[in-house]
Amino acid sequence: MGSSCSHSTGRFSDSRCSWKTTGRSRYVRLKQVTVTEKYGENSYISACEQDSIVSQSAIYCPVDRTAPYTPTVAEDAGKLAAKIMCNPAPHTEMTYKVTAPSHTFGEVADAFSNELGKEISYVQVPYESAKQAFMGMGFPEWQADGIMELYHGIDEGAAYLNDAGDYEAVMGAKQADVATWVAGVAPYFV
Repeated sequence: MGSSCSHSTGRFSDSRCSWKTTGRSRYVRLKQVTVTEKYGENSYISACEQDSIVSQSAIYCPVDRTAPYTPTVAEDAGKLAAKIMCNPAPHTEMTYKVTAPSHTFGEVADAFSNELGKEISYVQVPYESAKQAFMGMGFPEWQADGIMELYHGIDEGAAYLNDAGDYEAVMGAKQADVATWVAGVAPYFV
């Protein structure tokens, strides 16, 4: 089976590659290359917050609006994995973290406010209320508990949620910041 790569779309396929998700870490393994995605948010903001931004002009979350964190944007993880698979030799036995530039939920709300041209409020809610809201959206309790654990980690400044990634070193380009990401997804939030 051959390989194909497309850096512009982040798509890739190769018989030497597999995706696997475990706990807090998502990774792509290529022989001895591991691309690690921590904090499985997969974007600067989740689909759960998308509904509240559209319908209520608000983001509800238990995290302090000023607490920094570094989630992963799935598109960036795909681009990085595709680049590695197109030329895997220099990456043998390497592990890369794919994290977005550090930002806060307050900065996310501000970026949406600027891009959408209307006030997007950030409303800090109690942890138990957030857990119940996730469960009300169909999340099993174990998964809602895991999300709350991640949110607590952000509030506590956990190192695994606040470290610089390897995207720029591998890709040779800076990763998009939260304002740039919001500008690209804003049409889905109206």
